Amino acid sequence: MQQVGKKKKRKVTRRPSFRLQQAGIGATQLTLPLQRISLGSKPQWKFEGDRGAWHDFKHRSGTATECSVTSDEIERKYQQNPTDCMMFKVKGQSYKLDFRAMTQINEKTKHTRRIKRVLV
Repeated sequence: MQQVGKKKKRKVTRRPSFRLQQAGIGATQLTLPLQRISLGSKPQWKFEGDRGAWHDFKHRSGTATECSVTSDEIERKYQQNPTDCMMFKVKGQSYKLDFRAMTQINEKTKHTRRIKRVLV
């Protein structure tokens, strides 16, 4: 199983899709944020860089890439409302995370990057 492009070949893996089993009344009444997380897994928030690589959101105080939020803080806000937005800063620039669109938007330049939530 391979994905073939003009310059690259990549291995692909087929994974079974998750299906919530109905074990009785109330078993399928999980709230939306809880359905997206498995027990024993920790969510990590990432943003897509200029060359397609994914980078972790980290609080880096006192560095050239100083970020005002951590992945854990993003997760707490997401758990409160998975369709909401939140603001943060990197090197003095204001950004908006839009959980519904799964994007990060620079408020000044309007440059948009994709974000994702992965379980590690």
